[in-house]
Amino acid sequence: MCHSPRFPRRQKPTLWEEDLRQNLCAHCRSGSYQFESQSICVSPARSQWAPPHTNPFLCDLCYAKRVRSHRELCPPLDSLWCLCARRRDLSSLLLNRQIHREAGFVFWTENCFAFEEPALLIDFMSVLRPKVRDLVSRMSLMTSVDEDGDEEPVFDRPKVVVRALKLLGRCRGLMHLELDEAFLSDVRFVRALRGIGVGRSVTFVRRSTRRELISMDFLVQRVWGKVAMRSVVVDSLAEKMAWPVSHRRPLTRRGAKRLFERRERMRRGLVDTDDELEKGSDSG
Repeated sequence: MCHSPRFPRRQKPTLWEEDLRQNLCAHCRSGSYQFESQSICVSPARSQWAPPHTNPFLCDLCYAKRVRSHRELCPPLDSLWCLCARRRDLSSLLLNRQIHREAGFVFWTENCFAFEEPALLIDFMSVLRPKVRDLVSRMSLMTSVDEDGDEEPVFDRPKVVVRALKLLGRCRGLMHLELDEAFLSDVRFVRALRGIGVGRSVTFVRRSTRRELISMDFLVQRVWGKVAMRSVVVDSLAEKMAWPVSHRRPLTRRGAKRLFERRERMRRGLVDTDDELEKGSDSG
């Protein structure tokens, strides 16, 4: 930055002569400070946007060197050649920073971040700072489906799904979570769900079939057609996995595997209802 003629330029990076006469405080004049009548030195290099002094008995030079420099990065006031080193329009920059801070808090806490496949969630989480990641309160994670929406989802890379579910466990501020029913179709995914902690609600949803979408096409204007009109899944595994996740009480690996095996038995027709499934497990 070029020097401006309207600012006084110092001959060398030492104290101003006026500072030498008024540089009186409890530290630099510890022997005679209580008998001095002059006020404590206020350096012309002090910024009006700097944090307020926590020790009113130290001058600007001693305070910046012995107090403020130990808590945050700050320019040394006794080595500035001139006051042109101050950034121009600093007030506008600080105002924009405050607006960004307040708007960012609303953005991360109020929005629901929806992902149509686990790979997108992994890419999203990889660029989030931990401070911002803890502000996220709502998430929805679905799976890739075919155009008709009738076939069962096929996971070509199950390790990617497991990694995505584990990354959800790092969101400490998560309050509402919506997951695809397909994440209950593999015991590895069920085990990965144990590490997720949600403050209020966890919901497993089922994607609508092609016939259901066509029948309601004239009534609803879909934004996300592949997962429109999804319905809440109600079965033993979905309910018993949602409760410990929402209460931050993870299941054991054996308990998660047992719930998964019960659900598979019911899907294969070995038992008719969840009640019969519970009776069979209790008697066994």
